[in-house]
Amino acid sequence: MHLLRTRNANAPLPDSPNLRPQPAQGPILEYESAGRSQRHEFVVALQGDLSNKLSFYSSYRLAFAHSDTDSPNTAPANSYDLSTEFGRAETDQRHQFYFEAYVGLPWGLQLSPNIYIASGGPFNITTGNDDNADTLFTDRPAFANASDPRAIITRFGVFNPHPQSGDMIIPRNFGRGPGEVSVDLNLSKTFTFGASSNGTVEEGKGESSVRAPGQSSGHGSFRFARGLRDRHYSLTFSMDAYNLLNHTNFGEFNGVITSPLFGRANRADKPRRINLGVRFVF
Repeated sequence: MHLLRTRNANAPLPDSPNLRPQPAQGPILEYESAGRSQRHEFVVALQGDLSNKLSFYSSYRLAFAHSDTDSPNTAPANSYDLSTEFGRAETDQRHQFYFEAYVGLPWGLQLSPNIYIASGGPFNITTGNDDNADTLFTDRPAFANASDPRAIITRFGVFNPHPQSGDMIIPRNFGRGPGEVSVDLNLSKTFTFGASSNGTVEEGKGESSVRAPGQSSGHGSFRFARGLRDRHYSLTFSMDAYNLLNHTNFGEFNGVITSPLFGRANRADKPRRINLGVRFVF
């Protein structure tokens, strides 16, 4: 509750487009803590230590996340009507699967795979116009029929970029991007070596502070040993592979239906990367 959003407190009145609550001033963008979110999720996990050379952890998450704001900078399509703002949250990825394991291989090799698979996240669809003159280009289209003269047909549905009074506005974050796949891998080999110094034993004469009951202290022999001291070192060679399959994971899609780039991603996450490392511990 009480999540932040941005709203134009001086937007033109719905019935009087040329009249603002404070006519002498322009847009007044204010932060307000009137947003809300709701999330339901089911998680099942499986973990096993099958031997000292094989262990794993995996989980599956089914989630439903809805909200009427994604951040303090989220603005509604209509500053006077928030009824259509409650939709899929920006973090609403329906299915998520995670797996990691440790495998001890022959010759002292250690293998650690890491797999993450998730369904696509949502993105907001807008018209690219400012029909309500609130200076915020967050207007969303309405549902339409393919036979409507102004209809735009997309893979997400058929929309009217210039909705009229009484038209059903699409919910926020109505678009959905493709899924995400990430496979990381770590392979390492450790060599251990070191040296031990032999202990020495010395004998001599002197006063002994240890005596049997009834005996007086006197002179005697003594001996002491210098303990062993071990020094061990380790040298580890490792390879870390990120996005091993070089799968393209997209992010931040263009949601303006009047743009020729509608539905295309504005960026992609990192491609395959392989790091080689050496670590010496003494």
